Amino acid sequence: MLSTKDLSDNKKPSKMIQPGNHTCKILSITLQTMPYDKDACNLILQVEGPDLGDKFKGFFIDKDNPSKGYHKGQIGRLRASEYPFADKEFDDGTKIFRDREIMKFIKNLCLALGELSWIQEQDGKHPTIQSFIDKFNADKLYEGKFLRMCIGGKKYQNLQGYTNHDLFLPRPNKLGFAFESESVPEAMSKLAVFDPLIHITEKKPKATKSFKADTPVTQKTKDQFSL
Repeated sequence: MLSTKDLSDNKKPSKMIQPGNHTCKILSITLQTMPYDKDACNLILQVEGPDLGDKFKGFFIDKDNPSKGYHKGQIGRLRASEYPFADKEFDDGTKIFRDREIMKFIKNLCLALGELSWIQEQDGKHPTIQSFIDKFNADKLYEGKFLRMCIGGKKYQNLQGYTNHDLFLPRPNKLGFAFESESVPEAMSKLAVFDPLIHITEKKPKATKSFKADTPVTQKTKDQFSL
């Protein structure tokens, strides 16, 4: 006989953080130079969610050293911005500078972590932005501290045909901030509420040249389409 007593969904939670509102702690922060532009870079945050209990088995903490055990929460690799940091001048003449924008992000992060004095202590101490980030990462001001985050994602298909997301923190705007301390009372929260219509983007398909029916057929066009 068919039993209807246990029809619960036994689907296991993903080991990876997905786009949405999450509470996470930072594990590390690194700079990643873009292969197509050595002057542009991403700021990468490795994060982990709350402990999901004994039944959850996350990824190895160190795949080359299994004795360190497993992550107790979901993990994610976030970009500090949807787009790489780079020097840029806009049409109206406004200029932004890569290193300054990265330091502004770290300043806001220090503010959320309650470590604003760290920024003041670094004044004039670093010859490069790499040195600045290396020091921040070495000091581990974020260790064990949870932040509420609004995590966006750029949708793409992996080699197996499944939909994945490149995760990023959206820019702060009138809708709210991308992160804040877990200690902020809910009534005073200024965290952005995740909205897939706003915080999920798609990679644009590569443009392809079209061949119009009324294009004059010349030897050049024949050569373009010959095998």
